[in-house]
Amino acid sequence: MTIHAAAFLFLVVSSIIVTPIIVHHWQLNHWCDQRSPRFSSDNSSSSQMNHHNSSSYSHYYEDQGKDNGTVLSSLRRQRRRQRQRRQEHGRRRRLHDTSNVQAKTKTKTKTKETTIALRVQLTDLAHDWGPSGDFGSYVCVCMDWWNQDKCDGNNNENNTTTDCPWIHASVLTAPLDHPKLRYWVQALGGVTLRVGGTLADSIVYQEEEADEEEEADEEEEEEFNNNNDANNNVRRQCLPMTKSNRTHSGFEHGCLTRRRWREFTSFAQSVKARIVFGINAMYGREYDVTQPWDSSNARSFLQFLQQPQPQPQQQPQPQQQPQPQLVDVDDSSNDHHDDQPPLPVLLADAIVGFEFGNELFHFENITAQNQAQGFHQLNDLLNEIFGDGDDEKTSNGLVVVDNHDSNNVPPPSSPRNPRSRRHRFDLYGADVVSWKRGPFMDEFVNLTQDILTGYTWHAYPLGSGQDDVQHLTEQMMRADKLDTLGDKPMRHIQQVAPHLKLVMGEAGGAYNSGHVNCSNRFMDSFWYLKAMATLAQNKHDLFCRQALLGGHYELIDQATLTPNPSYFAALLFKRLMGRHIWHTSTALLALLASSWSSSSSSSDPQQQQQQQQEHKVKLKQRVFAHCNEHASTVTLLVLNYSPDTTAVLEQVDEFVPVDLVPREEYIATAPGNALTSQTILINGQDPVVRVVIPQEEEQQEQDIQQQEQSWTFLKNSRSDGQDDTTAAATTAGQGTANDERLFLEPNTITSPQVIELPPYSYGFFVFGQESRISQAKCGGF
Repeated sequence: MTIHAAAFLFLVVSSIIVTPIIVHHWQLNHWCDQRSPRFSSDNSSSSQMNHHNSSSYSHYYEDQGKDNGTVLSSLRRQRRRQRQRRQEHGRRRRLHDTSNVQAKTKTKTKTKETTIALRVQLTDLAHDWGPSGDFGSYVCVCMDWWNQDKCDGNNNENNTTTDCPWIHASVLTAPLDHPKLRYWVQALGGVTLRVGGTLADSIVYQEEEADEEEEADEEEEEEFNNNNDANNNVRRQCLPMTKSNRTHSGFEHGCLTRRRWREFTSFAQSVKARIVFGINAMYGREYDVTQPWDSSNARSFLQFLQQPQPQPQQQPQPQQQPQPQLVDVDDSSNDHHDDQPPLPVLLADAIVGFEFGNELFHFENITAQNQAQGFHQLNDLLNEIFGDGDDEKTSNGLVVVDNHDSNNVPPPSSPRNPRSRRHRFDLYGADVVSWKRGPFMDEFVNLTQDILTGYTWHAYPLGSGQDDVQHLTEQMMRADKLDTLGDKPMRHIQQVAPHLKLVMGEAGGAYNSGHVNCSNRFMDSFWYLKAMATLAQNKHDLFCRQALLGGHYELIDQATLTPNPSYFAALLFKRLMGRHIWHTSTALLALLASSWSSSSSSSDPQQQQQQQQEHKVKLKQRVFAHCNEHASTVTLLVLNYSPDTTAVLEQVDEFVPVDLVPREEYIATAPGNALTSQTILINGQDPVVRVVIPQEEEQQEQDIQQQEQSWTFLKNSRSDGQDDTTAAATTAGQGTANDERLFLEPNTITSPQVIELPPYSYGFFVFGQESRISQAKCGGF
């Protein structure tokens, strides 16, 4: 009886002690579940893990005798860690799903819409190209050497190397004869083509034609084959590009045949493009930058450039008169050489400058001395082959051809002694990544400032293309991003060599080919325009975008040869901006009553002033101003990074809306206001028009006239004063059925109106010559 009573008493006491603990533990779990619900019902493994961890932690604290507050705090931290892990897992699953980003953008835009009034001030001239400058050459695009084996392990869920965005997109493989590609490049209007990139220091230039190689002298061939230096044989051979673990790029070799360069030169001349060519700086060095540069292969290539460019077969047009001679010929020499035929178009005529190597600073043992020595070797080689541009033109009938003018190309004719021709080439270096001033750069500038035209540097300010969409979107749509881009190199060069140019030699936003869901979408235009405008303010003379074709940051889609949204940013910037660049400052005038909710605004003047100050600090609009000398007009570029705010420019300097007319507006938006759209709308219309070109001659003439009207906006906007409307329209008439054409129609404003820019958009605003702002700001140029 005593034993049974004791057992019963033990059970009663245990239940009294244990039951509150069990109830309290259940309450904690129920409270945590309300604060942090489970990830999903089908995720059973995750739920079991959470329950196991919660139970083990609760027993641990019960055994340790901790109080309820400690248990609650510990469980809260544990649940927070689990929630963060679930969020990270969900984020990784959504990397490839672009629709989530679009839905998020649309939802975010609908939450709250505001309108802000801004005032823009044009403080002083930031950069003046002068009357001899050509701002049209500021916009440059790169063509790289990557082949189809260049694959990146990003932009896909499994992180596999299935993303290969360089198929038929490099200098060696691009479809240069395709009419669509030629049409869109020509529409840019005399763009600069920078031929270079990482693999430029692996490319070998073919030294003999294919048929000439078969007929080579047997003694020379035997001497070449008996060369004991096997590495030299491999180096001199024009081998195809292959993958390799010996180089930092993962590739080696590569062959630029003479036939391919003739095709590339023909392409450049047909679209009125200038070429800046990167010379292989590692030839003969066997991946050791401290070794002397072997210039023999470069010499062979430069000598090859003296050959005439084969002209394409043209339709016989007996009634057409030949074009006037555009070569700068001294009058005193004409009297003695009138009987000589005019100069032919040489392969060198398409080139305006050279670079030496690409980003050689990644070599740890490189020094300023051996880098500068290579530039001096190349400069001496150019002077030896092409002659010094400072030679007297009156002696021996010398003709100095300035290759910087795309129109300064003599018509085809019979060959003439190339020794009577001299070229002026620019020489650029040294492709540093993210300009950092130090002993190296100071010494390099001092050693090369007497031979270089300008200093180049590369920038990929958005980071890696392997980052996720959300991170890259945030970087692209940060209004304060790139506010000080180019400030350091500008101050450095102004101190040590103010007479030299500054060049952005390569910029693609995100390196490693960019990102498939960002770099070729509408959002990419914002960093691109901001970078071009900021560097123009900071006295840069050239901005080379990576790339025309290839990677995900390409301006023209390599698969369809249809322009991506950033193409139109480049086209509008090149055509509408000008040589005289103003510093601008933007101030917030007021928050206007649109759909601003009452909960976020107040009738208290002090609180309203505080809200305005907060918005001024977080201002998401940027404004840039240029003067076009030939048109005598002011052009404003306005970027609106805000997802929910309409920007209203009520005043520019002292000028009010009545002073801002007449004007033309080009406002770029995305369909559905989606940043990830691969389609762009300009004034609400698609600039890419798909047309069917009829075969009847009369109808073709009508189409050409229509194309001339669609290009009218470009006539008074070219910074060089030239009118290539007819040429572009004529090219449009040579299309095939179901072709694509450019259509841009400005929105003309003649009555006084404020300038409005919707959320997530950018706009170009061109004020006519009759407007008071253009007369006051640009009338003196």
